[in-house]
Amino acid sequence: MIENLKGYFIPDDTLDEGRGNFVWEDGNYLYMITGVLTKEELIRMAETIK
Repeated sequence: MIENLKGYFIPDDTLDEGRGNFVWEDGNYLYMITGVLTKEELIRMAETIK
């Protein structure tokens, strides 16, 4: 959960499900963070977006 919004982790590779993309929306905008990052890193980044 990012604030009160449900986010989704999408793995990059079925063999390495620890890295991928994180997506969520707030009713107006769709947000997506991608990169060579772990699920935990993506969630921490998403939590800092206001």
